[in-house]
Amino acid sequence: MINKLEIRNLNFNYKNKKALDNINLTLTDGVVALLGPNGAGKSTLMRLLVTLYETSIGEIELNNIKYSKNNEKIKANVGYIPQDFDMYNNINGQEYLEFVAKMRGVSKNDLKKHIQKVVSKVNLDKFINNKIGTYSGGVKRRLGIAQALIGDSKLIVMDEPTVGLDPEQRNEFRRLLPEISKNSIVLISTHIVEDIQFNCDKLIILNQGKILYDGTINKFIDMVEVYSVVVSNDEFEYLERNIDIIDYRRVKDGVQVKYIGKNTEKLKDSLRIDTTLQDAYINFLHKELK
Repeated sequence: MINKLEIRNLNFNYKNKKALDNINLTLTDGVVALLGPNGAGKSTLMRLLVTLYETSIGEIELNNIKYSKNNEKIKANVGYIPQDFDMYNNINGQEYLEFVAKMRGVSKNDLKKHIQKVVSKVNLDKFINNKIGTYSGGVKRRLGIAQALIGDSKLIVMDEPTVGLDPEQRNEFRRLLPEISKNSIVLISTHIVEDIQFNCDKLIILNQGKILYDGTINKFIDMVEVYSVVVSNDEFEYLERNIDIIDYRRVKDGVQVKYIGKNTEKLKDSLRIDTTLQDAYINFLHKELK
């Protein structure tokens, strides 16, 4: 069965401020990226989805189970990886996952087998019997993913899952995503945009509580043309004031500039280069926040 999350006419006020403004979304199995500047409403939406906040105006349904009326059922089907989460450093990973499994209602007969399946999925086997206090940041993050998968979660919400990880650990996380999302909706909020470009099926951009974009990453990237050109220092000062520069670096012959443009607008000697998600996102925010 394909999992389905439906959000209809969702509004939410936080401290007398509108945090979410008429949100409507339909998500199915796969990886969904949630982007937006600080204060956009991302954290509020995630907390509603994992039942840390209660809905007041609007509806949320997971596989036709309504939130608010069935929060215990929802909790059993939702995994959450917060940006910072505390673990018991004096117990081992196996003991921790057994505790989580009991809390999620996994039967005693299935418990060991279920945990082993989850542990194998996130490549945690060789660490599972070690004390959590001995784990590196990357291994702790894998344990966090494992606990979110316990109980065959239908929706997994991840808040900044790669913060604090080194490049190799981030690569490892990216490699895990396709496996994690095979039978689940995985919603990831992150500021490290490159971590999601090649693994996400869908992109949602929020700002000031409103959805600005809801579609595929490829379509979003195709909206932007990026060029590169080397200019003199004097030319660079002029360009800074007149074109959309998204990145630059000093080079031997002047300044290498990466900018947004169209074929009819490109500067002399410019080369069209591949647009990254980060390029498109920076350009999008620049226009929205003007």
